[in-house]
Amino acid sequence: MVTSPNNTPLVKEYRINKILECLKCIDAHKFDRDRQRQCILEIYPGKKEKSVFRGMVIPSLRDLGLIIGYSDFIRLSANGKLLLESTRGEGILYSRVLSAIIFEIDRLFFRFLEIIHKYPDRQPKAILYLIANNIIAPSPKQKNERIKHWLSMLKEAQLLTEESFYRVNAKIYDQAIKDLNMKKKRTHFKQFLFDSYFGQSENGGEIVDIADLRESVALRFLSAKDVVTELQFDDMLRELPFNTKTYIIALGSPIGSGALFSYKGQEYRTLAIRMLRR
Repeated sequence: MVTSPNNTPLVKEYRINKILECLKCIDAHKFDRDRQRQCILEIYPGKKEKSVFRGMVIPSLRDLGLIIGYSDFIRLSANGKLLLESTRGEGILYSRVLSAIIFEIDRLFFRFLEIIHKYPDRQPKAILYLIANNIIAPSPKQKNERIKHWLSMLKEAQLLTEESFYRVNAKIYDQAIKDLNMKKKRTHFKQFLFDSYFGQSENGGEIVDIADLRESVALRFLSAKDVVTELQFDDMLRELPFNTKTYIIALGSPIGSGALFSYKGQEYRTLAIRMLRR
């Protein structure tokens, strides 16, 4: 089912190298808006704070799901941290993380890859027409801007090539699908979740922010050269039994910033685990 075009975001900062530099600033100065702003403005010399920090960077990082929080409480999301940390390792692992995250965003909000994959031999104008019909924007100019920026990000992530025709890059596309498949990850998810939780709650039973667990689990999988996005984390957490003979998982605090965890029609921000038998 195609996502409603009303949800199509305008990603104003669509250059991935600039996005990574901005993520470094946010991560280096989390919960310090003034230093975040100063650091980011240094990436765009001569530009004003209103147009760059508030008008372009923060909205773009938020629309891409790479930051959470507002005002003085902005920090990287689990996906943002995953993407940034992947740049510190092997290039192939960074490429996998980037393509998986971009593929997932495309599947949620744009569906460009789905259209292009379905019609590989259509002329570019025909493809753009199909894409444009899936987007609602205040004006034709803004519609074209949304299309141009997202196509650029797909190409930078190497999910898409453009020669005479738009085509998906089969190798990268197939790898992204593989990395977004949870089948083999379920074996390790529970252990990584419990290790992450008890790494932050020594005696158990303490309240831990789910956003922190998403990040910790994602980085544990990254260390094992695997990719787990926030959506995958949430899906696998929902699959776990919450009440067993050995442990109880309790959810709480539906008020908070960032991506809350949805479970059985309710939203939660925190999690606690109590062990009944070691």
